[in-house]
Amino acid sequence: MKDRAAIIMVGRMADAAYWFDSNIEGFVSSSWYESTLPPWVVDFNNKRLPEQYLGKTWKSSLHPNSPAFLELPASPGKTFYGAWAGTPYANSVLEELAETALHSENLGRHPAPDVLAVSFSSNDILGHRVGPDAPEVEEMCIQTDRTIAKLIHAAEVQVGGPQNLLIVFTADHGVAPVPEVNVQRKLPGTRIHSDMFLQSIRERLREKFGEGDWILTDQGGVLYLNDALIAKKGLSKLDAEEVASTTGEVSLASPAFIPGTSLRSIWRWVPLSMNIWRGDFRGTIGRHLHLDEAVCGICGSRYESRYTVRL
Repeated sequence: MKDRAAIIMVGRMADAAYWFDSNIEGFVSSSWYESTLPPWVVDFNNKRLPEQYLGKTWKSSLHPNSPAFLELPASPGKTFYGAWAGTPYANSVLEELAETALHSENLGRHPAPDVLAVSFSSNDILGHRVGPDAPEVEEMCIQTDRTIAKLIHAAEVQVGGPQNLLIVFTADHGVAPVPEVNVQRKLPGTRIHSDMFLQSIRERLREKFGEGDWILTDQGGVLYLNDALIAKKGLSKLDAEEVASTTGEVSLASPAFIPGTSLRSIWRWVPLSMNIWRGDFRGTIGRHLHLDEAVCGICGSRYESRYTVRL
């Protein structure tokens, strides 16, 4: 489902990579792999399979009489797709796409082995929203197990039996309990108000370097600084990043964010002063859409890493 999952799994040398784009309400790719979507992907998008879940209520299969987890919006659009992406229904549509790829690309029937990589990203999306203790996560795991079983069966049929199939499972990461659960367990925890956090960084950048729109956007906990503004003011990117990072650390440690906390271990927000995705999202094929560079680091310990990934 996610662009970064699809691209990073296969890298430069794959024949194709596909992910879901809510802007066009379908699966897209990059011109790095192909200039146009193959007909089978176009046909798949034209079925508009996600819309079968418009207005659908998601409930527990184990406890059908318990309150519903959510009711999806009845009209298509970003609100619907944002909610749908964190449900088993999104995994089901992705599985249908994977089965379609098996047949349309004739996978498993070529002289050399074929590789099909599938990332069921809805589990990650849901886990970040509700934490690992929520009943929604239990239900997601149950449904994901059934979805994967369906895909494995289809792959076995496609390649002529399990003896011709190698299955490899891997995972993204775990997820910590949400703060409310930690508090119930008499553990420290609270929520960080991102608006206050970002405002403190913006104010510090303006105080240090002058007026301007210093932060272009905040995506997934990563700040994107304004390259053009940094260059216009004749500044070093590293200096701007350092001011934003240290301001973020101070903000996270303040009582406004973590009341009563004196000892802390936090992730350091190292801003990226470039656009990490370079390309055109407006069409069904992003122009040369690829991960250009990633920078990360951890503070509060002796370990700090910076790495660059070029695909």
